[in-house]
Amino acid sequence: MTSSPARRAPRLLAGALALVLALAGLTVTSLTAPASAAATPVLTLKGPAQVRLGKRAKLTVTWRKASGPATGKVTLQEKRAGVWTTLRKVRVVDGEAQVKVAPQASTRYRLVKGKRTSKVVKVKVRKQWIAFPKPVAQIRAGDVARLTVTNVKGGAPAPGTLELQYRKAKGWKTTRTVVVGASGVATVDVSPKKDRTFRFVRGKQISPARTIGVERDWVELALDRTTLPDSASTAVATVRWFAAGKPANGTVRLQERLPGGKWRLAQEVAVVDGQASLTVRPTTPRRYRVRAGTLKSAVTKVKVTTVIPASFSIRGSGWGHGLGMSQYGAYAMAQAGKSAEEILTHYYTDTAVEDLAFPTGDGGTKQLSVQIVGASPDNKTSVPVTVRGGWWRLRDGDAKTVATDKASTITFTVESGKVAAYVGSATTPTATDSIFRLHWEGTRYYKPDSSKQTYVDVAGTHGSYRHGRLEVTVREGRINIVNNLLLNTEYLYGIAEVPSSWGVKGPASLEAQAIAARNYAASAFFGPDGKPRKVATGCRCHLVDDTRDQNFTGWRKESEDAGAYWKAAVDATTADAGATGKVLRYVGADTAYQGKLVTAYYSSSSGGATLNSEDAWSGYVPYIRSVEDPWSLDPASGNPNTSWTAAFTQSQARAFFGLPDVVAITVSRTYQGGGMAELTATASSGATATVSGKADTMRTRLNAASSGYVKSAFVTAFDPVGVS
Repeated sequence: MTSSPARRAPRLLAGALALVLALAGLTVTSLTAPASAAATPVLTLKGPAQVRLGKRAKLTVTWRKASGPATGKVTLQEKRAGVWTTLRKVRVVDGEAQVKVAPQASTRYRLVKGKRTSKVVKVKVRKQWIAFPKPVAQIRAGDVARLTVTNVKGGAPAPGTLELQYRKAKGWKTTRTVVVGASGVATVDVSPKKDRTFRFVRGKQISPARTIGVERDWVELALDRTTLPDSASTAVATVRWFAAGKPANGTVRLQERLPGGKWRLAQEVAVVDGQASLTVRPTTPRRYRVRAGTLKSAVTKVKVTTVIPASFSIRGSGWGHGLGMSQYGAYAMAQAGKSAEEILTHYYTDTAVEDLAFPTGDGGTKQLSVQIVGASPDNKTSVPVTVRGGWWRLRDGDAKTVATDKASTITFTVESGKVAAYVGSATTPTATDSIFRLHWEGTRYYKPDSSKQTYVDVAGTHGSYRHGRLEVTVREGRINIVNNLLLNTEYLYGIAEVPSSWGVKGPASLEAQAIAARNYAASAFFGPDGKPRKVATGCRCHLVDDTRDQNFTGWRKESEDAGAYWKAAVDATTADAGATGKVLRYVGADTAYQGKLVTAYYSSSSGGATLNSEDAWSGYVPYIRSVEDPWSLDPASGNPNTSWTAAFTQSQARAFFGLPDVVAITVSRTYQGGGMAELTATASSGATATVSGKADTMRTRLNAASSGYVKSAFVTAFDPVGVS
C-alpha cells in the first residue's frame, strides 16, 4: 500500500535528523515511545535490606494500571519454608500503600495481583547490634556528657565488653573498655576538650558514630541561693572559667548591677585551676555576672527581702589605738617564756634594749613634772590637799617655809591671780604667792630618813602621792598642781597601766611595760641634746597623769596588794641605785631616727596585728610598724576584749552616712593590721555612702556618732538588729 505524502513527510524528517546525528557520532534509540509501553500495568514492592530483630520493617507498595494509579487490594506474600504464603491483603489507594511487618528471621516478600507479581524483596533480620542513641549535641569544656549504649545479642540486651572509640585524623582510637552488665545497658561519662566523634565497637559490630560539640572558652557564675531573707544574708558564689578547653588561671571581674543602674565592678576574683569561691552580701536586689576578658557569664538575679534594721551591733576586738606594744599580748608572750627584750623588739621594729643615765638629784631641772590637776579638764579654783601619816611643810616661791603641820589638810585657792593657802579650817590664808611647794615626811625633800610612809591625797585626782613634792601654781585662772619626781624610779613606781598581779605568771611582761613607760616618759623629758627639757609653759609639766600620756596613780599603784610585783619589775630594769635604766633605741636604717630613743606607744590589745603609725595617726615612724599579734587573742592573755560589741542605732547610722535609711554597713577597706580605713553603707534604694579616714580617727568618729563605745579601730562587722 502506498503512503500519502502527508504521512510520509514526518518519517522523512526523522530519517534526515537521524542521519545528521549519526554523522555527529550520536545514536538515537527512538524518537517516540511505543503506545503499548505506557499502558503496561506496574506492581512494585520496596523495603529495607535489613531490620533488627523485634523491630518492624516498613514496606512500600506501588500499583499502576494502564489508565493510571490504581485503587484496590493486592496480596502481600511471605516465603516460608520455601513456600509462598499469603501474609495479608493490602489496600492500595491512588497507586500507593505502606505496610509494616515484623519478621523473626530473614525472609522474602512479594506482591500478587491476579497473574501479576512484583519483584521479590529480601529483608535480613539482624540479631546482634550496638544501640547508641544520640547524646547531648553540645557541652562546655570541663563539663561531662553522658553516653548510653545497649549491647544486643540474639535480639535482646546482653552483657558483654565494648570498646569506646573516638575519631582521629586517621582512623579510630580506643579510649576505654566498657563492661556492660546483665541489663545490657551501660552509661559512660566523657569530658572532651574539643569537638569529638564517638562510637562503640564489639568485634564486627559497630554502633552509629555520634558527635559532641565542645565550647572551649567560657565563664560561669553560680550562687548557692538567689533569694535571701534579709540584707544581712550572704550567698556563696562559685566561679568556673575555661580557656582553650582547659581550666584557666588568672583574675576575673565580678560585676553587679542595681535596678536602673549600670554594671559596676564588685570585686576582682582570683581563679586557680578553673575555679574560685567567694561570699557575696547583696544587701539589696541586684544582678551579678562574671567577666573574663571578652567572655561574660550568664546573669544571675538575686532577690532580697529588704529590711531596715532598728540598729546595728558593731563587732570588734582589742582596745586602744593599736600602735606599738600590746599589753595583753606582752603578758601572753611572757607566759610563753619570752623575755622583756624579746617582747619589746617584737612590737617595736628595728630596736635594741640598752642602758641610759638618768638624773638622781633634787634640783627642779632634774625632776620629771607630772600634772595631776590642771586648768583643763579639771577646771578648779580650789583644791584640798591632805597629808596622811606624817609631818609636812609648805614653802613659797622664795623657798621660805610658811606653814608646817602633821597629817592635816591644806586648801589651795585662786585669789587675785595667785595661790592662797589655807591650813586646816582657817578662814584666812596662811600665805599667798605665785607658787607653793609642798614637802612631806619620808621624801627626798623632807625628813628622808623617816620610816613613816607619809603620802598625800589631792581631791579630784585618781591617785595618791608618796614620792617627790607637789608644786602648786595658777594657770589660766585655775589651780595647777604637778608632782616633781625622779623619772627612772619614783615616777615609774606609780604607773598603773597593767595589773601588778601579772608578775606572778609573767614578770617579763611587767618589765617590758616598765621599759616602755620609761621610754615614753624619757622621750618627753630629754631634749635632742640628751639633757632634760624645760617644762611646758601651759601646764608646767612634761606629762599629764592620764591616758593622754600614761596612767599615773602614784602611791595607789605602789601600795596595792600586788604592788610589790610592779615595783620589783621597775627595779629589775634599773641599776646603780636608779642612776641608769633600760631603754629602747632605734637601730634601723632610717637615718632620721638612728640612735634615737623610741617613743614607745602602747595600747591594751589589738585585733590580731598592730598598726603602722601613719595608718592610725598621721606621721611615719620606722619603729611603729604593723606586726602580727596573735598574743592579744591568746586565751592565756586573759584579755577581756578579744571581742566586744557597741550599739549603733538606725538614726545614728543615717546621720553618720547621710542616707535616708541604712540596710547594711560593711568595713569596705582596712589598713595593714586590720584597722578600719573605710566604711560603706547601703540604703534600701541601693544607694551607697562611704566614710574613710585614719584608723584611730575612724574610731573617734564612730564613738562621737554612736551610743555604744567603740574600743578600737579593729572593727570587723556591723550586724543588723531588729526591724524599724
